[in-house]
Amino acid sequence: MNEYIFVLGQARELCQAEVKSVLAREKIDYKLIFSSLEIFHISTSKPLDVEWMMQTLGGTIKIAEVLEKT
Repeated sequence: MNEYIFVLGQARELCQAEVKSVLAREKIDYKLIFSSLEIFHISTSKPLDVEWMMQTLGGTIKIAEVLEKT
């Protein structure tokens, strides 16, 4: 599994909806791990193109790929 953390912008509910919409449009299945006002943490079955996602998502400040858990 691949894990990603999205740091959302000021319009947080809209940003989260935008992430969900893009994932659905690209037919990327995901599982929600954690969600708050600032963070949207998911796991996906296939890797995301983080650079493309950043260019596509207008309301997302940062996307971090979780490489390892300790």
